[in-house]
Amino acid sequence: MKKSTASTHLTDDGKKINMFAYIDETGNTGARLLDEAQPLFMTAALLTRSDFDVRFANDIRAIAQVYGADEIHAAVLGIGRLESIAKDLLKVIRKAGPAFAIARVEKSYVVATKVFDTLFDSFENKAVPWHAYNMPALRMPLVFKIAYILDDRAAVAFIDALMEKNDQRAWSKMADFCRLILPRIVDIPDARSREIVTNALEWAAANPEALQFVHSDKVGRKSHLPNIIGFGNLLGAIEKQSGIWEQHRDGSSATGAPYRSLWGRVKLCFNAAAPEARPCGALCRPIAWPRPPSRRSGR
Repeated sequence: MKKSTASTHLTDDGKKINMFAYIDETGNTGARLLDEAQPLFMTAALLTRSDFDVRFANDIRAIAQVYGADEIHAAVLGIGRLESIAKDLLKVIRKAGPAFAIARVEKSYVVATKVFDTLFDSFENKAVPWHAYNMPALRMPLVFKIAYILDDRAAVAFIDALMEKNDQRAWSKMADFCRLILPRIVDIPDARSREIVTNALEWAAANPEALQFVHSDKVGRKSHLPNIIGFGNLLGAIEKQSGIWEQHRDGSSATGAPYRSLWGRVKLCFNAAAPEARPCGALCRPIAWPRPPSRRSGR
């Protein structure tokens, strides 16, 4: 579990407010977004107003030593042994007066939204009307329709193009992906959407070099993965809790001031990739993907 540095700010009366975030993740399969064994990426934070490590290190160590360990790691202990110490852990955690933030990303959604964000950005793809991409009320229905015509074969082809570090190969693979799903546009129910998607894919297939998705460096390619989306949503939950604690402190409106400092200080392994992340997080919502079951194996 990764601990952020403390977020501290001074209130009007000169008092310090601290916030600590202990962050961990599960379901990180890299670019294997269709791994059926791990369809979710989740990142969670234990939030406290004091340093949990300093206050409760001895308590946690005492619990871990039941199994001859100094630390508690789920991957080492396993579910059975974790269950046996769960009540003791809960007692310690409750003493800290914590809050929790959890971000959950369904990886299949990442594929659909990345396809849309990569190919339908009206600034890059000159065949896409500005309003079709930039107005949420029009963008979201199109995302659904793109998701509808995707299957696993197409998704794998897209991810392969997205993660290719050689620009010439990446452009060629993306053009191939566009041509792969062009015949499926007939399944989109309305004529205007079919026209927009057809024009966009044909233009992208003919001009893949105009699309800004290729990264020769590893950090840039990581910006395409669920980590960035999950982390962005986690920060939103941390901001909300920060405001709640500030509001409870003095009865004023929630300001989120501690969070603003935390944003600048939190250190995670994918932190450097955040500026490169495309804005697909705004497209990821807990929505049902209307995907035809018969498409699982492709056509």
